Amino acid sequence: MKPSWKTPDVRRMDPGRGLYLDRFEWEALPAKLEDPFFQRLHENNLRALAALRSEQNGGDPCDVPLWLGWPHPRRRSHRVLKNRILRRIAAWWITRETIHLEDIEVLLEHLCQHREIWLPGDNTYSIRGANLATGELLHLVAFALDALGEHLPPELRESCLAALRDIGLAAYERGHELGDWWRRCNFNWNSALHGNAGIAALALRTADPATANRMLGRALEGLSYLLAAFPEDGGWTEGIMYSDTMIAHLTDFVIPLHRLCGEDLGLRGNPAFHRILDWQRHFIAPDGRPLNFSNCNEFTQERCLAHGYYWARVLDRPELAAFQERMERDWRYTAGLFFDVEAFWMRTAFQPARETPLDRRRHFKALDWVAWRGRSSWLAFRSGFNGGNHNNLDLGHFILGRDACRYLCDPGYGASETAQHNAVTFRRKNQADATTAHITHFEEREDGGFELDCDLAACFPGPVEKYTRHLRMLGEDHLLVVDEVRGRRMRVGARWHLQTRLPVEVDGGTIRVLGEPALTLHLPPEAGPVEVGEWEHDGPLRSLSWGLVHDRVNVCHGMVLTFGSPAIRRHRAEEVLRVEIDGEGFDFADPDDAGATLEAGER
Repeated sequence: MKPSWKTPDVRRMDPGRGLYLDRFEWEALPAKLEDPFFQRLHENNLRALAALRSEQNGGDPCDVPLWLGWPHPRRRSHRVLKNRILRRIAAWWITRETIHLEDIEVLLEHLCQHREIWLPGDNTYSIRGANLATGELLHLVAFALDALGEHLPPELRESCLAALRDIGLAAYERGHELGDWWRRCNFNWNSALHGNAGIAALALRTADPATANRMLGRALEGLSYLLAAFPEDGGWTEGIMYSDTMIAHLTDFVIPLHRLCGEDLGLRGNPAFHRILDWQRHFIAPDGRPLNFSNCNEFTQERCLAHGYYWARVLDRPELAAFQERMERDWRYTAGLFFDVEAFWMRTAFQPARETPLDRRRHFKALDWVAWRGRSSWLAFRSGFNGGNHNNLDLGHFILGRDACRYLCDPGYGASETAQHNAVTFRRKNQADATTAHITHFEEREDGGFELDCDLAACFPGPVEKYTRHLRMLGEDHLLVVDEVRGRRMRVGARWHLQTRLPVEVDGGTIRVLGEPALTLHLPPEAGPVEVGEWEHDGPLRSLSWGLVHDRVNVCHGMVLTFGSPAIRRHRAEEVLRVEIDGEGFDFADPDDAGATLEAGER
């Protein structure tokens, strides 16, 4: 894919311009402490550095706990080096204490001397050239070299330049020559490899302009595949955590590119990119945690970015800055790729931050994901395609909460099976991979609730001819979920699944999820016994599941989830199911099995 911009010549770029801050801006970093935001950030940074030093395991700089000061498992990762080096850079410019610079020198020397940290050692993901570690370390070494410059010993500066060129960029170029799949991918790996290779190329613009120009051209061509994948109306199929990764790596490249040549890949004028930033705000629930479809943990710190301050400033969107302030990452967290300390070069002192109201009802149609929030209750619904990177087999799945309590949840990263979500399985099988569901109807009700219909038939091409999931949110208190199924000449073996982290009580066809207030589920009379399973996934979980007393070819299963005590009446007549909630009726097609022809062996 040819990019829509020309590759700039690095020989025409200012050799003295900093990639992120100019020298006088680094020297003025202490003045930012006049802003209470930065004073607090600096104090937390010093706490983190003290804890990192005390927690270090012997002589291995990559080995620290997941959370500083907490009894969490230890982890060994090159990403710990980024945490330590970025924190030391900020601390050194503010305090000028030599301990910070000395530690940076030790860590950079460690990186320059250990090629194996940069390169895949086990042919991970069928990669023969660069992998994520390569890209991340290209950024880290280029950033440190640029931020500290002449304050590093000359021989270390040369070692860093050689590592960028002969280890990182050499692996990146080898991946191109050998045809590694990431060259043309359109998900988070794209900016992690191409964006960070572009940063390294800019760092080499004076030392090796020929290599810099060649690598910059490859990086820009690769990034064109990512930009072409931006959904027109916002969102990101990998979910909110990996949208963070994609945006941050892309931003890390665009900032120096724009500073050196005025090119920003069109992002300042790209409404699809702006809507991804807006989507992130809508996909944080009122409980402060992500609406975590795709591979994303509910309790992740990977849900916000210091990089958002940059886009808030250049796009004049103070609500993006307010969002980052509200969701700031915990300084004790060592995992992940991005850290609170990066605000020192992404945010200006006293940067304007102002919350703006979120849409009550938002349908991101390109993804086919929905976020709805009432005054108290809130819900997200997952439709669309289930075969994208980091997707799960969870179409028709929904998350339900009220105020700060999440009642029905997504288990999080790695829980990929249909039965691990708030969804339906047929004949105990997962949804088919790489299939698409469609929201066919979504509109607001006069009481502030909504109506939603989703066609899920393609997800079960074997047993199911028609499958529509209907949601009717009545105001704030009552949710009717009806699954309307037509079997393909076989009993469908329908089974319903729900996931919660809260205690539950089951009494026949009534389930109580014990939040504050309690959520009561009223199952239909044809529902079979409810099974409660306990399992662990990003914390304790309870799984609720049930089938039908008598398996059927055609199914119309309606359950009422309520925070109140409504009058509920069900009535079947002339192949129609009518569900009444406090006198308001809803009708759904419910043909019986009398006319169904069963396959041999299914009677």
